[in-house]
Amino acid sequence: MTRTKTGQLDFEDRCIIARMLSERQSFSTIASTIGVARSTISREVVRNRTRDGIKITVYKRINNCAYQKDCLIRHLCSDKHCNRLCRMCRDCSCMRHCSHYREMCCDQTTGSPYVCNGCKCRQRCTLCRYTYRAKEAQLATESRASSARCGIDASQKDIETMVKTVKMLSKQGQSIEHIWNTHSDEFPVSRRTFYRHLAERRYDMTDLELVRKCRYRPRKKAVIRADQIDFSARRYRDWEALGQEARTSTVQIDCIEGLRADTKAILTLHLVRYHFQIPILLAKHTSEYVIKALDWLEQISDGHFKEIFGILLADRGAEFLNHQKIEHSRDRKKRCSVYYCDPARADQKGACEKNHVEIRRIVPKKTSFEKLTAADMADIASHVNSYTRKSLGGKAPIDLATCVLPEGFLDELGIRRITPDEVNLTPDLLKRSER
Repeated sequence: MTRTKTGQLDFEDRCIIARMLSERQSFSTIASTIGVARSTISREVVRNRTRDGIKITVYKRINNCAYQKDCLIRHLCSDKHCNRLCRMCRDCSCMRHCSHYREMCCDQTTGSPYVCNGCKCRQRCTLCRYTYRAKEAQLATESRASSARCGIDASQKDIETMVKTVKMLSKQGQSIEHIWNTHSDEFPVSRRTFYRHLAERRYDMTDLELVRKCRYRPRKKAVIRADQIDFSARRYRDWEALGQEARTSTVQIDCIEGLRADTKAILTLHLVRYHFQIPILLAKHTSEYVIKALDWLEQISDGHFKEIFGILLADRGAEFLNHQKIEHSRDRKKRCSVYYCDPARADQKGACEKNHVEIRRIVPKKTSFEKLTAADMADIASHVNSYTRKSLGGKAPIDLATCVLPEGFLDELGIRRITPDEVNLTPDLLKRSER
């Protein structure tokens, strides 16, 4: 009765393998005795067999070249008067000088059982011999297990190149997630391993050089305000009652403010399905200019506004309360439907709020918006939307938006694709634009 083997092979198992190989037992029989799969035995034998080489006493007298029977090569030695075939020469081994030499291998070592244990021709064999010995196999296994857990499996040059690249891209505001999405094939370790090695201080780099290792200040609790208008059929629960397709295609709309003294603000429209964010600079932070911005989007969308922005989800800020004009075009035709989050529940449009983090890295809080221009908005949108997302399988939002949005729509917005290494999510982006 065979037993069920759990875990790795031990020295006792290897002794059984060596003994049964000497008895010329098949891999299937050995596997059944130990209680493992046949493939486990074959891998064990091939991985841990010992190469004994050619028998020294016959090396000078025997030619073990695979082409010896048909070889016609002459004059490999320095004797110009010798006219014999080199394969027949007893004075000089042609195997040491011939560039065409290929070692002849035994069928028993190239296929199952892969070793010469128990072979009756072993003593007079002139070919390369392999032997499976339990003690040597155990030592080889322990050595591999030990070396696999020591140090980093990469050259010092590869590690230095990786750290240099990470430092350079981190200074441009790129996160480790984005860097690994675009350079994982070039790096010798995974993102998780990089974090672990960094914590163990194996690299010439500190946590402070990474973008998201600093903690944000705790947010202040928002003051809940009473409803100012009638939100019947436009509340968040009404939006939740919509079908799955309608909720997925929702565009979350919000505003980013600068200093208190600023008149300008940034209107953001986040296409949730594609993680695509459109920032528009408002001359004033009022409902009137929000409506003007939507009218302009309707104009450049060339009849596709309802398809792109058919359902809007906004907070209850004063700039979004004029739902009648937001939902209707200048010719009074309905172009979209607007729904409102519950008071003090910014998490109900969390995708938009999360994407604001990327914009705020370029225009941090306490930054004045008065000097910003439409060209700056195009640069911000281009870099933010070229930033890869884990939720998109390592792709950037612009990769999806280019495929689904109307042709020419992104050109009208001034949004373009930025190569991964050129993505810059720091205030230096706008400084560079000014230059």
